[in-house]
Amino acid sequence: SFSTTYTVGAGDSSADLDSTAIALTAGTITDAAANNASIALPATTIAAGSAIVVETTPPTVTGVVPGSLNESDVGSVSVTITFNEPMDTATNPSPTITGLGSAYTITGSAWSGGDTQWTGSFTLIDDNEEATGTFQISGFEDAGGNTMVLDNSNTVSVDTLSPTLSSVSISSDNANTALAIPGDTVTISFSSSELLSGPPTVTIDGNAADNVTDLGLGNYTADRLMQAGDTEGIVSFAINFSDASGNAGTQVTSSTDASAVIFDSSPPSVSQVSSPSANNTYYSGDTVDITITFSETVTVDTAGGTPTLLLETGSTDRSADYVSGSGADTLTFRYTVQQGDSSSDLDYVDTASLQLNGGTIQDLAANPAVLTLSAPGAAGSLSANKDLVIDGQLSDQQGNVIIRNNIINPRQGEATTLNFRLDERSNVTITVYDLAGDSVKVLYNQSANAGMNEVVWDGKSKRGKAVVPGVYFIVVKIGKNRYVRKVLVVK
Repeated sequence: SFSTTYTVGAGDSSADLDSTAIALTAGTITDAAANNASIALPATTIAAGSAIVVETTPPTVTGVVPGSLNESDVGSVSVTITFNEPMDTATNPSPTITGLGSAYTITGSAWSGGDTQWTGSFTLIDDNEEATGTFQISGFEDAGGNTMVLDNSNTVSVDTLSPTLSSVSISSDNANTALAIPGDTVTISFSSSELLSGPPTVTIDGNAADNVTDLGLGNYTADRLMQAGDTEGIVSFAINFSDASGNAGTQVTSSTDASAVIFDSSPPSVSQVSSPSANNTYYSGDTVDITITFSETVTVDTAGGTPTLLLETGSTDRSADYVSGSGADTLTFRYTVQQGDSSSDLDYVDTASLQLNGGTIQDLAANPAVLTLSAPGAAGSLSANKDLVIDGQLSDQQGNVIIRNNIINPRQGEATTLNFRLDERSNVTITVYDLAGDSVKVLYNQSANAGMNEVVWDGKSKRGKAVVPGVYFIVVKIGKNRYVRKVLVVK
């Protein structure tokens, strides 16, 4: 008998080691008589008498999970590596992950799947990144003691980058895009930094948007038809969204361009009627301005007609026409006193005296104004706020001479005004006399033109000093006619 030694070489493999033949590469095998020995193997071989496995192939990795991670996975992450054969569970290397914002080492020692699956874990950090990491796996041995070759063929995509919105803007289809009334549509436009998981969830004034539209390339719009009963003031909104990896973006509740829409469902109304004209008596040809103040800024459109205010002026009611004020809360109407007009305390006719006549009065959001006025004489009415006397009853018997402010205090800057109407150019002399008949001051002494003329006495003498309180007479000589008007000077 003889024995031999077999040294396992790289790449050798056998599920049950056996012998096939004996080959002499040199020398001889003989018996004592020098007979060559038979080298044919007997029926009983190595395989029949033993169970020897020869295996020199290193193990390989057939799969790694997970293959992707997102923001919801931040924290402890379990990793399972699957091998192509049973492994030596006594070895416990620590695979790593490279290529990410943070370096990771996977630790663990749990085996399963017939010792073909190794499970470990690492702690994922939110680096707000979108990147691909590579598993670096080495050091594992199979049951036969073969050490694996470094495997870096498996990757994991990591997306912890939260999506963001840009170009967020809000507007209305109102003529003024920063305002909205019931029936207007408010639209929000915005763009996302990356592909989203689906249409964002949008609320406008606390209600779900009627439509959320994907315009493509990360651009979206959301709109809602505003309703009566919606909250007045700045229209609120909220946009919730997630990217395709499931990362939630921070809720957006404001525009990026400072745009805003104010919802206004309340129409403007009249708060009071007054006049900048002084409390006084107004005669034929005089103008009186009347102001109507609204609860908010209004605009007036006269393209279709001019708004008017109908006044109670005696036998014939007159209209004051709108002249100015659009873009403010107070509108001005102008009334010219006509021959025969009369009122001891000027006011409008009734609560419906403000008429549009084809024009419009509305607030900045286009809500039509409520035109109802306070009842004449009631608080907020013209006569309650002012004392305007209308005297258009000028007659020939009075010489067409009108005196205004016949009670004055010169020391307060008050003055008396005389108006006289001439049918043709005439010589006119106007003189002030005291009760004794002495001349105080000549106010006018010259030829005057035809039509209405005016002379003012400031209550001062010809020396420029204020006269003493008392009764004075102003004598007007027009041609051969003489007219006298009385003035009371007070202090």
